Amino acid sequence: MTIVEQESLPPPESYTTPTFVVPGEAWDCHSHVTPRGNWAIVSDASYVPAPAPPEKHRKMRAALGLQRGAVIQASVFGTDNTGVIEALTDEPGTLRGVVVAGQSIDDAEIERLHGIGVRGMRFITNGLGGTVGTQAMVALAPRIAEFGWHAEILPGPAQWPELLPVLEALPCKIVIDHMGGLPPEFGINHPTTLVIRKLLVERGAWVKLIGYRLSDDLMDSRVIERARVFYGDAPGQMIWGTDWPHVGIKKPVDAGLLLNAFARWFDNDSEVMHRVLAMNPACLFDQYDAS
Repeated sequence: MTIVEQESLPPPESYTTPTFVVPGEAWDCHSHVTPRGNWAIVSDASYVPAPAPPEKHRKMRAALGLQRGAVIQASVFGTDNTGVIEALTDEPGTLRGVVVAGQSIDDAEIERLHGIGVRGMRFITNGLGGTVGTQAMVALAPRIAEFGWHAEILPGPAQWPELLPVLEALPCKIVIDHMGGLPPEFGINHPTTLVIRKLLVERGAWVKLIGYRLSDDLMDSRVIERARVFYGDAPGQMIWGTDWPHVGIKKPVDAGLLLNAFARWFDNDSEVMHRVLAMNPACLFDQYDAS
């Protein structure tokens, strides 16, 4: 087994308390879990996960006042979605899921996964191990669109321009991870940033306003400016997540600090927090139109 030796830290036992009023029915729209039993990771995994079972995920959400959540398949498990399925069946109606699947998945399995709360498929085109890329995304998009699912995407920064026509043509909704994965020095009018802004405005793409992997400074003004501009471009398409349990990072990460920093990005504005943490994710994952 060939693995990039990057061991993940276990989830912390406690979290910083929110310093603002977290809205009711708030969501963590991006977190991962590991299966409870024995599990194996793919041969080209980019990190080694620490145990992070669904019950520890629940503990984190409770500490932060996040009542709802979306559990995203971790790349290292490939198309074995056991952990996501365990989390969803533990909390029916509370959690939603995003899975990874190959083109051979049949419609009956998609329908079964929909029934337990799956609402999207993840496609990472930057070569991260354990993921499926552009070819599978194009092939599967029409099928998942029939269920109202979205394609969750994370290209490499250099891939955005070439992927633009592909993404514009997809028949399903699009959700962009980690604010596009662009480094902070890519300003709001950088050509690559403008590709994402075009998708927001003209294609109706959604963005996860998760920035802690982009900069070591949680209050990096460049990341904050990007988040605010994206929000201004498409306020109804912005969501947020903890990215718990923060895999592949060498120092401890406190999800409570991430939540507080995010609120400060928008000056603790209660209207923005209600939209991004509660209303928007309910529209996306529960599939209704708030307008």
